[in-house]
Amino acid sequence: MSTSKPPFTPLQSAALWYELYNLEVRHWHDVNHNQGQLAHELYTEDGVFSVGETRHEGRTAIQQFYAWRRTRGARLARHLVSNLNFTVDDTGKRAQVTGVITLFAADGKPILESKPPTMIADLVNECLLGEDLKWRFKSHILVPLFRGEGQLNSAAHRKTSPT
Repeated sequence: MSTSKPPFTPLQSAALWYELYNLEVRHWHDVNHNQGQLAHELYTEDGVFSVGETRHEGRTAIQQFYAWRRTRGARLARHLVSNLNFTVDDTGKRAQVTGVITLFAADGKPILESKPPTMIADLVNECLLGEDLKWRFKSHILVPLFRGEGQLNSAAHRKTSPT
């Protein structure tokens, strides 16, 4: 992990890394186990969620994306987070977070056939610390690097929706 100003003790740096990691993991836990019903709450009001060329801007658009996803039927997904790193600005209230997302996903109910990952993507986030002392995504960007056989929901949504 790395940090920039303000200077942090190793314990403070580890605590901040945990807060940012926890934000990321809570998002994907909700997507994996709750069909993204609460994911929009982890964003600023004008926050952006983007996967490749598909962009959802604002909490309402993010909420609508996951509502659309639920209409498609059963889907099993596991988003794995790794190599999380961060830097913080001088105020200590804005963090740049990078990492890797490995996605295993398919339509249907378990137990599904095991296949290579659906996607491996770089993660590029801008996170803001609110007045309520909660970190939220200002931007939550997945930059696909590798793509497997399965259809990505973001690509399917782009084909059916102008958002």
